[in-house]
Amino acid sequence: MNTQNMLLIVLLTACLACKNDPKKVEGDAIYNDSINTSTPSFKDNEIEKALYNGTFLKNAEGFDVAVLDNTIYLFKKNPTDEEKENHFFLEITKNNSTLPTKDLIPEDLYFSDSLSNNFSDVVVYKYVIKESEGRLNLLIGQFNSDKRIWQTFIHADKLNNIDSDYKNEYLKNTKTNVYSNNFESAFDEGYFMKSLSDYDLLLKNNTLYYIKPYGAISDLNERFFLHITYEDNERKVIDFKPSDFQIDNLLGNKYSNFIVLKKEIPDNGKITELGTGQYDKTGQIWSIVYEIEKLYDDMNFIYDDQYKDILK
Repeated sequence: MNTQNMLLIVLLTACLACKNDPKKVEGDAIYNDSINTSTPSFKDNEIEKALYNGTFLKNAEGFDVAVLDNTIYLFKKNPTDEEKENHFFLEITKNNSTLPTKDLIPEDLYFSDSLSNNFSDVVVYKYVIKESEGRLNLLIGQFNSDKRIWQTFIHADKLNNIDSDYKNEYLKNTKTNVYSNNFESAFDEGYFMKSLSDYDLLLKNNTLYYIKPYGAISDLNERFFLHITYEDNERKVIDFKPSDFQIDNLLGNKYSNFIVLKKEIPDNGKITELGTGQYDKTGQIWSIVYEIEKLYDDMNFIYDDQYKDILK
C-alpha cells in the first residue's frame, strides 16, 4: 500500500472517531456556542437585584422606581406612547443643598433593549447618579409642556434601608420569581416538619416558613409566638401578627392552595431548640417544640413531595 493511500485511511479513521465520540461533539458544540458573538448578553440579573435588594417605590399614576448602587430604574407595565415620550426630571438634594434640576430624555435612558423577553411587558429606564457622594434626597417624575405629571420623593434614609418594599408587583409580567426560588430551595436544603392538623414548618438556616395547605383567612386571625433557644442558652421570645409575614400571594399560582408565612429568626448563634404556635385570649391554640440537633440526618424531616397533589 503506497503512502498516499495510508494517509487517506488515517484521515478517514480520525473523522469517524470524532463523529462517534459524543463527548467530542458536545465539547465542540459548547466551544462554538461560546464564541458566537451574535448571542445577546442580557442584563436581567441587574434588574432583579435592583427590585429585590434595592429601594422600591410603587407609583399609582406614574412609573415605579427602584434605586440601588446610585442607579435609578423606572418601571411601568405597558405604558402608553405619551408616557414613553414625556421627559423625566430629577432633583437631587445633596447634603441639604439642592442641585440644578435635570431634564432626562427617555430615549437616552431606555434599558428594555438590554433585557430578555422575560421583561417584554414592562418598559424599563435606567439612570446612573453621578453625584453619588453624601446624603442624597431624590425627587423624580415626568412633565409635559404644561405641568409636572407625577413625582416620587425618596428620602436619603429610605435609600439606606436594606429591606426592599418590592412585593412581586411584576409577577404576572415576568417569568422569574426570587420569592418562590428561595422558598423552594428551603425544601431542598432545610428541615421539613409536617403537622397533622396545624401549620407545617420549614426551616432553612435562620428562615422559618409556616405552611398551611388549603388554609383559610381564619387561620390568620390569631397571633403567633416563637421561642428560640441558642447554643449558649440565650433565649429569644418573639410575638407576631401573621398577616405581616404572609408571602403566599408572592409565590405565584403554583402555591395558590397554601397560606405561607416567612419569619426571619435573629442570627444570635446556633439554634438548639425551636418552639412555636398560636394563641388567643384563652391560651395556646396549638404549639410544637423541636430540638434542632435531633433533626440532623433524620429522614423524617426531609421534604419528600408531600405537597405534590396540592400544587397547581
